[in-house]
Amino acid sequence: MKKSIFYLVAFVLIAVCCKKSGTDSSAVRYEFNSDVSAEYKLEYSIDNNTLSTETITGTSWTKTVSMVKQKGIGNVNVAKLTVYPPAAWANTATSANVMLKIFVDNNQKIATEKLLNASHINTGVFSLISF
Repeated sequence: MKKSIFYLVAFVLIAVCCKKSGTDSSAVRYEFNSDVSAEYKLEYSIDNNTLSTETITGTSWTKTVSMVKQKGIGNVNVAKLTVYPPAAWANTATSANVMLKIFVDNNQKIATEKLLNASHINTGVFSLISF
């Protein structure tokens, strides 16, 4: 009887203490495309609490980051991509059709097509997913 309890306790401890196989991070790829070449500000998540910003000139941009998977209740990660129009568009009728895509581990999770114009100077347009 004592041996059975010992083996049961040992099994439970091994099961609880062993790390599960699998990766602790996900590759998140952001893509931006526009039908108007301009200087855009792009803001994207590099983890659940941090945003990074880049300014590009042109019509397309791609960035891949490695996000550490959240552990605990919910296990939710958030990826966000925001594009802001050029400051030169302020008080003009200039606009562009933009496409924002987010991929997680090479699987497209969202594709958003929106009209970007001067009214988005402070808010931008964005795509947001959780995984």
